[in-house]
Amino acid sequence: MIPCLTVGQRILLVRQMVRSTSNNILSTHPFTITPLVTHTKVLLPQIYQQRATMSTIPSSFEFIGKENAAEEAKPLSPNEELLLSMESLRPSKTILSEKALNRLEQLLDHSYTVPQLKKYLQHHNFSITKKPRKAQLIQCILEDHWELTTAERKRVKELQERKNTSQQKFKLEKDELFFVLDNNGSMLRDIETTHGVRIMVNVPDLVGTVEGPKRRLVSTLAAIKKALTLERRTFKLMDAQSSSYLNFVPQRVMDDLSKSSGAYISFENDEISLTASTPEIVEDAKRKLAVFLTDFGLTSKRSLQTSDYTVIQDQPASTLATPPLTFLPLHDPSAMPLAMKTIGWSRLSGTEETVDESITRPDMSKFHMLTGTGPYSSDLDSNQLKNILQQTLGTIDGNKRISLEATYGQLLFQNPTKVLEQTNLLIPELRGCFNTSDLQNFLETSTSHRRFFSGKPPNSIRPSLVPITSQDNFHCRSVSIGYVDSSLISQLVQNDNTSTGSTTASSFPSLRRLQLEFLEHDDGTLEFKRAIGEHGRSTMDILGLAGNMDVRLLAKNYTHYNNNSNDTTAIESAMPAALSKLVANCRLDAYSEVLCPTTWSNDSNDMMLLNVSFNNESRYLLDDNMVTLRYIEEQESKTSRTEMKIEPLNQDTTTNNGFDHWDSFWNKLTYLAQRWTYKSPLV
Repeated sequence: MIPCLTVGQRILLVRQMVRSTSNNILSTHPFTITPLVTHTKVLLPQIYQQRATMSTIPSSFEFIGKENAAEEAKPLSPNEELLLSMESLRPSKTILSEKALNRLEQLLDHSYTVPQLKKYLQHHNFSITKKPRKAQLIQCILEDHWELTTAERKRVKELQERKNTSQQKFKLEKDELFFVLDNNGSMLRDIETTHGVRIMVNVPDLVGTVEGPKRRLVSTLAAIKKALTLERRTFKLMDAQSSSYLNFVPQRVMDDLSKSSGAYISFENDEISLTASTPEIVEDAKRKLAVFLTDFGLTSKRSLQTSDYTVIQDQPASTLATPPLTFLPLHDPSAMPLAMKTIGWSRLSGTEETVDESITRPDMSKFHMLTGTGPYSSDLDSNQLKNILQQTLGTIDGNKRISLEATYGQLLFQNPTKVLEQTNLLIPELRGCFNTSDLQNFLETSTSHRRFFSGKPPNSIRPSLVPITSQDNFHCRSVSIGYVDSSLISQLVQNDNTSTGSTTASSFPSLRRLQLEFLEHDDGTLEFKRAIGEHGRSTMDILGLAGNMDVRLLAKNYTHYNNNSNDTTAIESAMPAALSKLVANCRLDAYSEVLCPTTWSNDSNDMMLLNVSFNNESRYLLDDNMVTLRYIEEQESKTSRTEMKIEPLNQDTTTNNGFDHWDSFWNKLTYLAQRWTYKSPLV
């Protein structure tokens, strides 16, 4: 009898066959194998069977690149042959029948030796004991590396894991719960995936539960504790009067502010607590909260949105059967920041009889003063409005100059909150129809917040405008970064800190606001355009202009800083080194995201970042005035809105004073207001 081949003889035979196959392919000679007389059937893995079939290629077959075939078809090393041989046995499915899994286990046992199995596992980075048993190696390959199992074994394993499952609870603080639930609980989901457990949170009781194998609970709780290592700080408003306003901030507003700032914000005992993952986020949340509290008039500081004067165009009562004015609700969630979305707002509108075009009215070029300081009469004309703005600004000196602009929109009045934690979108504080005297009395006694809200112009506006091109571009995309003097913002002081400051000779005398303007190019780069340092401003809201909309007039006393120190005019100043450094630290990080310092200090001012906006703007010519239409995307509030404003065309190049163009400016301002109607023209 002829003895059976051992495993080593089989491997040797396979190597000889592979090498003979490669040589025969290159020489185009038929590949033949001399059969061995044996009682043992030699099983070749699939990859070698494919190579053996290549011997049937006729000698007349021409290989592409035959001259390089000897280099490309190098014979495999013994280790490579072993790896390919074992990988060819790996099933495509992970769940097999019991019979198929046993057959595969026997095939590995009969076809490979212990050293070969060890080499295969070591190649795939499995640690091997010094003297492993063959059955252990095969089990490691099947279960650990190939992850093979049967339906019955999988069910038994799941039942066993359920028997060994345990639970352990952990306590959460309110600020920790904010980060646990943030981003749809992604933090806990990641921990679940990493540790193979299940985590549940009972929100009302502030209790979490970890469920899984006992051996994994300790590491899971440690991972949760590490993820909830937070930075906590407590602040107070500098003046006691401001602290009393904190009780009037609805909790839903604070929740929205927490989401937008990435820090948990809470009020308790006239103290403000901020919790975040890093100290940098705490400082940024502190800045955003201070701006919000001041901006919405919730502190003793003057709101950044309040105008100096509010006037209304006269509505002669003799022509009307009913009072001419009423409040209508206005709510635009896509254009309002988070804090405004949770508050109801109303705008001033004329009654139906007021807007009836069949009623003939006398000359309505007079205005009535509603709010503002000074002994002003009820019948004010446009020149008197100009004088009021000029007197508020005072005289200009040095390189300072005055700009003049008007923005179209609506002055919004906050609706009262009748039920705590419920938004009042429909009911204004002053109900029904009323006249100008009633409105004035209401404004003198009401403490509700007012905010000017820019509006989208109707289609009837553009046909009368001529596009202005700059460097062959009609549209441009710009970036505006605004800073405000910290003294205008209510300050949050840490409980264990006191702040002191010193002043020296200043390169920025009485700087109140600073605006940096950049042009964004198609390649994603920012080009610095100009810096505007504002030293003072005067604002006036004109309600019901031409009976259609409201206008905010803004006069600014400012300095234009030129980036080119060798090219400065009488109305331009060279940029100081501190300002140049600030500009250099601003860069574009994404399509609608700019990285810039949140604070900036010079030799006399501490400035705080107020807003960052991306403006897709187009400019039009209207006689001697420029009309700018902007689609604005606010970076911090994540809102988009439309703004249209008008300003004298050459006020920043030909003169130091924008009021020199008042007559032309006022005529075109009222001209656009008369065309501001959303009604379709009658055919």
